[in-house]
Formats: sequence, C-alpha cells, structure tokens
Amino acid sequence: MLPPLQHYLDPDLFFVAKGRLSIITDDNVQGAPDLVIEILSKHTARQDWVDKKTAYEASGVAHYWIVDPDKKVLTAFRLEDGKYRQAGRHEGDVTFALEDLPGLEISLREIWG
Repeated sequence: MLPPLQHYLDPDLFFVAKGRLSIITDDNVQGAPDLVIEILSKHTARQDWVDKKTAYEASGVAHYWIVDPDKKVLTAFRLEDGKYRQAGRHEGDVTFALEDLPGLEISLREIWG
C-alpha cells in the first residue's frame, strides 16, 4: 500500500474543485486533488510517466495530465474503475474542457504562448 499522497509527491500544478476546498489545509492537501498536472523535462519524464502516474492512480486522483512543452502536447488521463485510461491527447492551439469539472477550459494556445 502506498503512503498518503501528500507525504511524498509534489505535483507541478493541481486543481481542487470549489466544493472540495476543505481538503486544502495550511500544511498540505488532505486527500486527492481533482486534477494533477506534471510538466515534463528531460530529468523528470520517467518519473512523471511511470512513478507519479502510478501513485496518483492509486491515490484516487481523478484526472492526471502530462504536459510536454517541447512537443506542445498535453496527454490527459481519467480514472475509471481505479485505472487510468487515456482521455485525450491535445496538441496545437485547441481549447478543451472536462465534463465533470464544469467551467474549467484549457486553451493550449495560451499555454504554449
């Protein structure tokens, strides 16, 4: 069994839906965020694609995104029946949204600059 998520992982970005903000404390996050985003670098690629993906999956993080700024690709995973399934691969200047996180829209044009 993995230790609690907040004790050993430090995501690049995370999102907690408004109705769940109570899980954020002064010290850490007491539960799985709704979305975790990792930004790849040459030094973190294996950790982000394998180690962190496995840990976030086991910890119940509903959405996990891996952003590759060099290739300008965002790969999205969604937790289904306890396993991550690829929910999309977004590239270029697209804007996309998540059905279960209303109001959250991502413009890759703005991210890539």
